[in-house]
Amino acid sequence: MTKLSRFILCGIVSVLLLATAKAQAITPYQLRSGLPHVFEKLKQHRPLVIAYLGGSITEMAGYRLQTESYFKSAYPSSKITTINAGVGGTGSYLAAFRLKQDVLRYQPDLVFVEFAVNDDQEDAQKSKEAIEGIVRQIKRANPQTDICLLYTVYEPMLALYRQGKLPSSVTNTEAIAAHYNLPSINLAPLVLERLKQGSLVFKADKNISSKANQLVFTNDGTHPTQEGHKIYTAEIISAWKLLRNVKLVKMGSPSLMYPHALQYASIQQLKPEWFSGNWQSGKKMPELNQFLKNLPGLVYTDDPNSSITLKFKGREIGFEDIIGPSSNIASITIDGITVKRYRFDPYAFYYHRSYFFVDGLKDGPHTVGIRLDTSLIDKLKMLAPGHKDNLPSYRRKELYIGDVLLNGQP
Repeated sequence: MTKLSRFILCGIVSVLLLATAKAQAITPYQLRSGLPHVFEKLKQHRPLVIAYLGGSITEMAGYRLQTESYFKSAYPSSKITTINAGVGGTGSYLAAFRLKQDVLRYQPDLVFVEFAVNDDQEDAQKSKEAIEGIVRQIKRANPQTDICLLYTVYEPMLALYRQGKLPSSVTNTEAIAAHYNLPSINLAPLVLERLKQGSLVFKADKNISSKANQLVFTNDGTHPTQEGHKIYTAEIISAWKLLRNVKLVKMGSPSLMYPHALQYASIQQLKPEWFSGNWQSGKKMPELNQFLKNLPGLVYTDDPNSSITLKFKGREIGFEDIIGPSSNIASITIDGITVKRYRFDPYAFYYHRSYFFVDGLKDGPHTVGIRLDTSLIDKLKMLAPGHKDNLPSYRRKELYIGDVLLNGQP
């Protein structure tokens, strides 16, 4: 073989390998060990509990309700109960802490985990520790609970996908899914295919409706329209039909990938003895009623002299709270050192669950106190465009605390 022939052959092989790599990068399904316990229960017509853990794409009435409808119609002889554990604006890190309260207490048979979009701009290492922590918590609670990872897509990811590359949030989660032999469904490829065909517009104004030959996928670049959610649902159903043929593969307990995985993260309810001053129950504020199911101890104050003080042991502590038009600043003092966390964001035109942490501490005992800081915030400047009304609420300065987030083995 001549040098030229070898050069041409190597070039062809390189192109084929690159094409293969690109094709693999956006493969919609990784079946792995499948969902064997789920399908065994369905085969026996037994009840099934399905939990959907994720961000706002999961929380909204979209693919979650659409797939629930499919499951119930496909398996009418099994009583199927679903759990909406989606929380808008939050990623896997908070989910690792709220998992027991929002999901595991319902003893789910299947947990869909959706955080590709919300984790995309988060600290990669923390997200990896959170995802692995979620997996290990679920399996520790019940080894027969099946898990399926879902990868949604938003506008900033499109350029990478078009290059045949996966976003880092997907790559990182896929490594964990492979390590634990868990199935995953990437919901981006079908969207990209429709985009390429010209039968889908990824983002269009709310006033523009889907046409017979062109579907509007989102109005904001992130949250699918009802028609957009149907694309996600179709992909999940296609994967589901393949997953039901995967046989049970017995395997040992995989080793821990990340030493600081949040496998023992938990929520601590607020205790009366921690309170000082004037705190009101969330039940007294109508806007907070929607959060009381998951945050039954939710309290708030407009008094900067009121505080919550507790002791803990570990390297970090967090608080789950509410952000909204009237929220302001949290002042946290740990071992005599004070830090502040703004509890207002561009989406504070409505009340929503959020959280904040103080980390980087020495591993040991600490005393923490939290109170309202009434310093002036230019709220109107921080808000997303088009949401600068509701001025009376923006003038209020309040602090909302739902519970404490602790990371450590009991």
